[in-house]
Amino acid sequence: MVRTALVESDMGKGREIISSLDAVNLNFPVVFWMYDEDADSWKLVFSKDQINKLGKRYFYQKLIEALSKEHLDEGITLTLIDYNDTLIKSLRKAIHIPKVSGFWFTGNSINGRMFPDSYIYRVS
Repeated sequence: MVRTALVESDMGKGREIISSLDAVNLNFPVVFWMYDEDADSWKLVFSKDQINKLGKRYFYQKLIEALSKEHLDEGITLTLIDYNDTLIKSLRKAIHIPKVSGFWFTGNSINGRMFPDSYIYRVS
């Protein structure tokens, strides 16, 4: 089976989204593209504390408000994962990238658990 590719324009759009959110003080310390094998698609993952406390609906609304003004929400799947989720906690233990960067993280395991193929922008 041929996997859906994450193309350079998507990677650039991810950077634009992060900049746009940072500009309105909607900072997410963890942001990365993650491949979803079941859906054969890429999801732009955002993580921060208080997602479970304040609710995903609250943060999705904030994301859409910020991104729709610049039409950055079109054609991508956004996913919120709480900062204390085991997937995010394992990533934070393995990697620390406080500034927006961009690198492939594929075929890796963290603490004996396979981590989904990803393109990582920031983990802090």
